[in-house]
Amino acid sequence: MRSGWSWIGWGMALGLIGLGAWGAEPDPEEVRRRMEIYMREEKPAPVSKPTPKPAPTVNYDHEAWKSAEKCGTAACFRAYLEEYPKGRYAKMARARLESEPRPATAISDIDKSRPDPSRAREELEKYSLGSLKMMGTVPMGGELWALVLAPDNVVHRVGKNNYLGTNYGKIISVTERRIELKEIISDGLGRWQERDAFLSLTQ
Repeated sequence: MRSGWSWIGWGMALGLIGLGAWGAEPDPEEVRRRMEIYMREEKPAPVSKPTPKPAPTVNYDHEAWKSAEKCGTAACFRAYLEEYPKGRYAKMARARLESEPRPATAISDIDKSRPDPSRAREELEKYSLGSLKMMGTVPMGGELWALVLAPDNVVHRVGKNNYLGTNYGKIISVTERRIELKEIISDGLGRWQERDAFLSLTQ
C-alpha cells in the first residue's frame, strides 16, 4: 500500500520534467498530470469473481423408486404409486404388485363356504333373487311359510332351509315382512364367501 504519492512516482515525474529543462523549477501542474497518469497505470486490475456452480438438481421420482426397490414390499410400491401415479417407474411398480403372491386361503375355509355340488337344485334357484316377489305368508305346522311369485306367474310356498335365487340362497328365517337368506358368492378364483340377502314383502 502507498499513502499519497510515492517517492518512485515523484522521481518519475521529476525525471521526465528534468529531461526538458535540467535545473529548472518543476511545473506543479505538469507533475500532477504525470502522477495522475502513473496512478491510473498502477491501479490493480479488478479481480473477477468466480462463477458459482449451479446447484445439483434432485430427481425425487428416481429417489422414491430407489427407496421402494430397497424396501421391496408391496406396501412400499403402493406408497410410490400414491406419490407418483404417473411417475417414470409407475409401470414397474404396478408389475411388482401384480407379481406379489396372493394370500393363501386355508382349505378348511374354502370347504366351509363352497356350495354342495351333490345337492339337487330347487325350482326357484333358476331365477335371480331380484325377479322373485314375496306375496305374503301362511302359517302351517307351527311355522310361518312365505308365498313367492316366480316370473312364470306361479306362486311357490317356501320355508326355512329352502333355496331361492341363483346364488345358492338358503332361507334362514321367514317373517311377515321379509325372507332372510344366506347366499354363497364366488370370487372367480375358486374361493367362496357368504353374504346376507333378503326378499321383502311386495306392497
